[in-house]
Amino acid sequence: MWTLSRSFPLSYGDSKFNANDLERFGFHQPGVLPIPVDPSVWSCKTDAGMASQLTDGSINIVFVGRYSPNKRQIEMVEVLYEISQRLSNARLVLAGFGVDSDPYVQNMKQTISDFGLDHRVLLTGHLTLEELQAVYMHGDVFLSLSEHEGFGVPLLEAMWFDLPVVAINHAAVAETLDGAGLLLDWNATAEEIAACVCEVLDDGKLRESILQTQRQRRIRNRVEELSIN
Repeated sequence: MWTLSRSFPLSYGDSKFNANDLERFGFHQPGVLPIPVDPSVWSCKTDAGMASQLTDGSINIVFVGRYSPNKRQIEMVEVLYEISQRLSNARLVLAGFGVDSDPYVQNMKQTISDFGLDHRVLLTGHLTLEELQAVYMHGDVFLSLSEHEGFGVPLLEAMWFDLPVVAINHAAVAETLDGAGLLLDWNATAEEIAACVCEVLDDGKLRESILQTQRQRRIRNRVEELSIN
């Protein structure tokens, strides 16, 4: 990276978090170009099959991201177990993909089985845009426990669907949320995270307050897009 940095008089990161990394590796005064999320992308016809799966009366707790240790899906299963002690119809929708031979994917599936949650966790695999739109449309809460997000596009995508975001404060997550959503301490336990999710689901005033902050944040991101273009 140090050698590479000398070849680029200009450099940019999609967040201050990533720009700071560039600077640490010798890039000169890297700028920041946030990733804009264009809501017009979501003008496709929602996939009926996925929509049908998600409208069976269950409460859908959604995360979007590849199956990977840094995305912490296994920890999300543990949170679901805690939530299920209060809400028996809670379901975790892990919208992402992974290779079955991947040890992490195997461990994730084993954890789901160990907690007796096979019927309460939906592993979608690779999704079309139409299927992903159905996931966002029929979600009740977007939950992120990811330990590394250089930006976190799904956080903003969820906002355009008025899906309240609950996220752990790590890497660029706080920067991307920019005051929106509900930000939790990195050291929060599964029980504490579950309690917060349940509160968002149960407390209409809290939910609306979160959505108001998210509506403001998504507009700021839209303005960023217009200024970049």
